[in-house]
Amino acid sequence: MKDIYILAPLFIVILSAGLGFFVYERDTKNPRNYFFLALMCVYILINLFEIKAVMAGGASGAKPYLIALALPFLFLPPVVFCFANAYNNFLKVEPEWLYWTINLPFFVLFLSLAKLIDRSALKISVTSFDGGFIASSGPALSLLVPLYAAAAFFSFWPFVKSYRLRTLDESFYMEIKSVFYSLFVPFASAFCAMAYFNFFHAAAGGSGLVYPLGVFPAAVLLSDVMLTLSIIRHKSFNISIMFNNALLYSALALVISSVYVIIQNFLENFFQSIFKSSSDIYGAISALIVAFLFEPLNRKLNDFITGIIDFFKDINRPIASEAQTPQQRSHFGAGDLKALEVAYIVFAFCFITIFVAAKLLPGIAPKVSYMISAMSLSLSALYILYKILHLPFNMTAYTAISVFFIFVHILFVSLTGGAGFYIEVSGALVSLICLVSAAGLIGRIIAVRIDEIGFLIPLCLIAALADIWSVFFGVTSELVSKKSAALNYLLMRYPTLSAGDLRQYIGISDFLFATILMGAAMNFKLNVKKTYAGFAAAFFITFLTVVITHRGIPAIPAISLAFIIINGPRLKIKLEDIKTMFIVIGGAGLVFYLISILRRIIGN
Repeated sequence: MKDIYILAPLFIVILSAGLGFFVYERDTKNPRNYFFLALMCVYILINLFEIKAVMAGGASGAKPYLIALALPFLFLPPVVFCFANAYNNFLKVEPEWLYWTINLPFFVLFLSLAKLIDRSALKISVTSFDGGFIASSGPALSLLVPLYAAAAFFSFWPFVKSYRLRTLDESFYMEIKSVFYSLFVPFASAFCAMAYFNFFHAAAGGSGLVYPLGVFPAAVLLSDVMLTLSIIRHKSFNISIMFNNALLYSALALVISSVYVIIQNFLENFFQSIFKSSSDIYGAISALIVAFLFEPLNRKLNDFITGIIDFFKDINRPIASEAQTPQQRSHFGAGDLKALEVAYIVFAFCFITIFVAAKLLPGIAPKVSYMISAMSLSLSALYILYKILHLPFNMTAYTAISVFFIFVHILFVSLTGGAGFYIEVSGALVSLICLVSAAGLIGRIIAVRIDEIGFLIPLCLIAALADIWSVFFGVTSELVSKKSAALNYLLMRYPTLSAGDLRQYIGISDFLFATILMGAAMNFKLNVKKTYAGFAAAFFITFLTVVITHRGIPAIPAISLAFIIINGPRLKIKLEDIKTMFIVIGGAGLVFYLISILRRIIGN
C-alpha cells in the first residue's frame, strides 16, 4: 500500500512537469505562461516532499521534509495571485524581471525562516499517526495558520476583479472562470479537509497542526486535470502540437521530472553533510535551490532534447557549420556558446545523476550498472567534443585554452585525491570537464593539419594497431598492472551506478582520436553527424566487449572501423598510398614488437 501511495504522487510530479513544460514553451516571454510554470513547480514540490516524508519511515525522519513543505505552500498564494493577474492582463512585467520578481522576496524570507529553525529560535516538533503527521511549534503556528489562510483566499482576488469582463468579452470571461475553478475548487476542498482533520479527527488535539497524507496531492491532481480540460476546451494553446508530438512530450515530462527529483536528492545529501547533524533544514534549503533552478533547467533540457531530435531528423543534411568550416568563421556566435553550455550541463547532469542514483539504487546488476555509467558519460563527453568542433578555429586561442584546461585538470586531480570522498567526486567532475575540453581542442588542432583525405585510412589503421599494442603489451598494460597513480591523470574516472565510487573506464586518447576523425570529416565535407552516431555505436560495442570478456579492451579499433565503414566510399586512396600504407603499418608493427621484446628483457 505504501508503494502504491508513493507512486501516485510521483505520477502527479510527471504530469505537472509535462503540463508546465507544454504551456511555458508555447511563449516563454508571456508572463501568464511563466507563472503557470511557477505554479507547476509548486505542485511538484508539494508532491515530492510528501513522498520523501512517507519514505522517511517515522516522525523524526519526516521532520526535515515537512519543514521543506513550507516552501511550496509559502510560494502558493503569491504564485496564484501573480498568475491570476497575468491571465487577466492586469500584470505588465518585462520577461527578464519575472524570474527575480517571483523568487527573490521569498528567497530572503525562507532563508530567514530556515535560520530561525536552525538556531532553535523556532522549535518545531513532529509526531505521526496512521494517516499523517502532527506539527507543533507553540503559539507561532497558531498565529501563522489563519494569516496563511487569509493570504491564500486573497490570492484569488484578481479572479474576482475579472467578473466585470463578463459583458466586455464573454468567451474570455468563461475561460478565466474555468481557470479560477481549476485552482479554487481543489485547494478550497483541501483546506476544508485540513480544517476537518484539525477540529474533528481523533488525531487532533492541543496546538498542533494535523497534516493528513494524500489531501494535497489529490488537490494537485484534480487541479492539473481541470487545467488541462480548460486548456483543451477553450483552446488556450494549439493542442494539436501536443497530440502530434505525444511521444516527445511524454519523454520530456519523464526527463524533466526525473531531473528535479535527482537534483533535489543530490542537494539534500550535499547540505546534509554541511549542516550539523541535528539540523532539520537541509531538505528546505535543497527545495529552495530546486525552485530557483526550475525555469532555467526547463529551458536547457528543452534545448538539449529538441537538439537531439533535430540531429537525427537531419542526419543526412549538412549543418550550416559544415558548409562553412569553423576555421573560416572569425567570431563566436550566440548559438555556439549556447550549444556548448548545454553540452557541459548534460555531462554534469549525467555525472551527478549516476552518483546520486548509486546511493538510491544499490542493488543493480554490476554489468548493467557498468554499461549505463560508461555509455551515458562517454556519450555526453562525445557530445561536448561534437559541439567544440563547430566553434570557430583559432590556433593561438585553442593552444592557450587547451594548456589551461590541462593545468586545471592536473591541479584538481592532485588537490582532491584522498581529500574526502565528496571532495574527490567534485574535483573529478571538474577535472573530467577540463580533460574532455582539452582533448576536443587539441584534436581540432591536429585535424586541421591533415591536408589529404587519403591519409585518413592509414591513420585509422596505425592508430588501431598502436592502441591494441598499448593496451595488451605496452605502456597502458604496464600502468594498469602496477596500478600507477598516473592513470588518474590519463583515464576518465566515472562514478559507478551500483557502487557510487569513482572507477577508471576509458582513456582520454580515445576521445582525442575521435575528435581528430570528426574534425577531419568536417574538413573534407564528410557526414559528421553519421560519424558521431557511428562513434557512439563504437563505444557501445567496446563497453559491451569489456562486460563480456571481463578485461580492458582498446576503443580506437572500433572507432577506426566505424569511421571507415561510414565514410569509406568517399575516402579516396591511391595505389602508391596503399603501398606506402602497408610499409608504414608493417614498420610500426615491427617497432611495437621490438619494443615489447626489449621491455621484457629489461624487466627480467
